[in-house]
Amino acid sequence: MAASPDRIMKRERVVVVVAAVVVLAVFAGAAWAAGRAPESAEPAAASASASPAPSLQKLAAVVEQTPAAGTSESPAAKPTPEPTPVAPADQAEPVALSAPTPTPRSSSTPAARATASATTPTPKPTKTRKPTRTPTPTPKPTRTASAVPTAAHLVVKGKVADTAYFTLRQLKKLRTVSGDYFSRGKEPEPTATNAFVGVRLTDILKAAGVKQTASRVAILAADDYSASFSMRQVGADYLDETRPGVTLPMIIAWSEDGVASTGDHPFRLVMGQAVEGDYNRQYWVRSVISITVL
Repeated sequence: MAASPDRIMKRERVVVVVAAVVVLAVFAGAAWAAGRAPESAEPAAASASASPAPSLQKLAAVVEQTPAAGTSESPAAKPTPEPTPVAPADQAEPVALSAPTPTPRSSSTPAARATASATTPTPKPTKTRKPTRTPTPTPKPTRTASAVPTAAHLVVKGKVADTAYFTLRQLKKLRTVSGDYFSRGKEPEPTATNAFVGVRLTDILKAAGVKQTASRVAILAADDYSASFSMRQVGADYLDETRPGVTLPMIIAWSEDGVASTGDHPFRLVMGQAVEGDYNRQYWVRSVISITVL
C-alpha cells in the first residue's frame, strides 16, 4: 500500500533532523578534542567549532522550505533526497592541530658573528691582466769627448763631433806623409829646405769629425802665436819654387831632418809655397797646442 504524502513528509523531516543531530555530534567531538590541545592551538579549534554555524543555518532553511501536507505540489515532481551516511560521533577522527614552529632569532653575539663570517665564503680575487710593457728603446751610443791624456798632445775643438785629443802615438796611426819643404823667410836664413815627417791636417780634421759648416781653422802655439786658414787653404796643394812640378800638403809634423821633436808640445805646422817667391815660413807654427775649427 503506498504511503500517504503526509507520512512521506514526516519521514523526510525525521531524516533531516537525524542528520542535523549527527552533524552536531561530529562538531561536538571535534570541539572536545580541541579542548585537550595546547593553549596555542585554541585559535585553530575556535575557527573549527565556529564553522558549523553556516551549515546549521542551511539545514534550517531546507526544513522551512519543505512543503507542508496538502500543498498542490505532487510528491513525484521532486525526487526524494537520499540520506547521506554519517559516521557515528564516537568514530569521528579528532582534528590534529600541530603547534606552531618557533622561528629562530638571529644571534647577535660576537661568537655567532664570528661563526657566520667563518662560514661565509671569501670571494676569490679576480685576476687582472697585466698591461704589456713597452720596451724601453736602447739609447744609441754617442761619441763622448776623449779624456785628456797625460802624454804630450794637441786638442782639436770647435765645429767637430766632439773635442778630441791626439798624442804622438795616435797621430802615427793615421796616414804618414814625409817630404822636403822649401821655405823663404828673413835673416838669418833667407831660404832653407828641411825634411819633415807628419800627417795631413785634413786627415786630423776628418778623424775629429769636422762638420760641413766649418769655414776656417785656427792653429795656436804654446807662445800664443797663431795662424788662420780657410778650409780651401787647408786642403790645397803647395809648390816648391826650387823644384817645379812638386806639390806639398799642409801637415802637422813631429820630426825634422830625421830628428824627432821633443818637449811638451812636439808638433809643428808646415806648408809649401802658394806661389813662387812666397814667404811661406811665416805661416809655420811651432809647438802647436790646439786646432780650432770655426
